[in-house]
Amino acid sequence: PTGPHELVVAFDARTGKKLWGPKTDAHILAVTDTAIYATTGIDLTPSAQFDAYDAHTGMLLWRKAFNPSRIPTAPDWHSINKIQADPNTLYVSYGNRSSAGWIVAFKVKDGTLLWQANVNKQQANSPVSIQNGAVYTFSNDGNNGVIEAFNASNGSLLWRMPMKGGANEWDAVIA
Repeated sequence: PTGPHELVVAFDARTGKKLWGPKTDAHILAVTDTAIYATTGIDLTPSAQFDAYDAHTGMLLWRKAFNPSRIPTAPDWHSINKIQADPNTLYVSYGNRSSAGWIVAFKVKDGTLLWQANVNKQQANSPVSIQNGAVYTFSNDGNNGVIEAFNASNGSLLWRMPMKGGANEWDAVIA
């Protein structure tokens, strides 16, 4: 096939008027009040880019290579699963769908890599949740899962809880 696989287009929520776009071959990962974060697809190949666009104008704020050589312990093929953003940090979960998963933190301002943490040596196949200075995720091998909490500022493991029975995906509600 030829042409873009995915497009990013912004519309005014009240009027439906097109604000900007399309940005071609972009896979949206997260949207905040001020920015849209996207990659050149969900598969992070050596040519993949990680972009931040101004949510109101579509202007490119920054672009970073996001490939296996940028993440020192990443496998040679992997895909982004989910992303969350707080005012200062983007938290990305990704894995290679068989034996490895990571949570990676980037600066919202310029895409600088802050830290990475291995997620139970399994695929990180769920959204990350952020609350009270921690990043929570679920990893799963198809039979059993593990809920993990990481320090949001440095990626150190705070705690790990094994769960009996597998699950494909979850959304954490932290109380």
